[in-house]
Amino acid sequence: MTSLPYPIIGRMRLVLGVLALSALGDLLSLYLGKIYFEALERWKAGEDVNDEWVAVDETWGALGNVQFLLTIACAITFFLWQYRIVRNLPALFADGRKFTPGWAVAWWFFPIANLWKPYQAMREAWRASSPRLTSTPTDWKKEENSAMLPLWWALWIVSNVLGAEVTRLSFRADTTDEYITLNEFALAFSGVNVLATFAAMYIVYHLTMRLHARAEVVFNRPIAGSENDPMRPYGEAPANGMNTHP
Repeated sequence: MTSLPYPIIGRMRLVLGVLALSALGDLLSLYLGKIYFEALERWKAGEDVNDEWVAVDETWGALGNVQFLLTIACAITFFLWQYRIVRNLPALFADGRKFTPGWAVAWWFFPIANLWKPYQAMREAWRASSPRLTSTPTDWKKEENSAMLPLWWALWIVSNVLGAEVTRLSFRADTTDEYITLNEFALAFSGVNVLATFAAMYIVYHLTMRLHARAEVVFNRPIAGSENDPMRPYGEAPANGMNTHP
């Protein structure tokens, strides 16, 4: 595998592992939410489900604490990975970029601007990591965006909106109908979270592979292994067969 100035594979594996655990937690939350919803419906019909309800509620609460910690872990590992991705780009013949490694991460913490700036930074990194290298170091700007990026970002926005609504409802729910509404939003939140996490995993893996494929072309060194190497589909030699890096 072609070496990068700043190794990224370890960070990719770490963030993928944490994201996978987060997705598993959301899937379990969906299962518990279904049981909780059914118990609420039976309780509304007059059936005594107090013991079952309490058991599910306690389990769900414990899972919520674990998911909170996983959310923090996801953010930290993702930011470390994104920082390293952008930090590698200057050495890969990708000039004219707007986002530095620090700002690519920092924009996540600015209200309002974090609704679009982090997406723009990820889109720029995707295009700048294209393995289609030419003699012009700004030609990466002509590259097409991945369809998965806007999908991931839309899911991320919807997830945050649903999460805010779940938090709001949790403080005011008092009647059975209000608890049912809260549970419905919680189920929707977990479902969208699962999809957003899978989309994020796709982007993390494929953007990392694109970066290594570009490094292969820039440094004009073949990737170790055969044509079956998982990164091979991303590699593409320059049109003149020469290394165009000055």
